[in-house]
Amino acid sequence: MPILTQGTYRAFEIRGDSMLPIQPGTIVIGEYVEDLSIIKNGQTYVLVTQNEGIVYKRIFNYIADNGKLFLVSDNRQYAPYPLDPQDIIEVWAAKAYISVQFPDLEAGTETSLDKLTQLVINLQSEVSHLKNKR
Repeated sequence: MPILTQGTYRAFEIRGDSMLPIQPGTIVIGEYVEDLSIIKNGQTYVLVTQNEGIVYKRIFNYIADNGKLFLVSDNRQYAPYPLDPQDIIEVWAAKAYISVQFPDLEAGTETSLDKLTQLVINLQSEVSHLKNKR
C-alpha cells in the first residue's frame, strides 16, 4: 500500500464488538513491533498471544512499573485486563484499516441527538425536583 512506509506489515480481520466503532470484519493493517518497550500508551495494537489468540486493543505499557501491559477495549462494555509480556508472541502497531461498512452519519447523529435531548429533559426534571424539595 503506497501510504505505508518501509517496514513489515500484516493484515488481521477483527472479530467481535470490543473495539467499536471499528466494526467486526474490518481488516486492520499492523506494522511489526520488535521491542515491547516502544509500545506507546493509548495506541492500538494487534497482539498475537499464547492464551488469548489474536486481539486488537488499546494498550497501556506498564512493563517497567509492574511488569504488565493493560489491554483496553474502546467499547466500554468490556473491562480492561492485564497481560503478561511472556504471553505475547507478536506485536503489530495498527497503521490503517480497511472496511466494507461505511459509517452511517445520519443514523449516528440522530441517535446522539436523541440521547442528548433525553439527557437534557432528565436534568431539567431533576433540577425541578430539587427546587421543589427546598
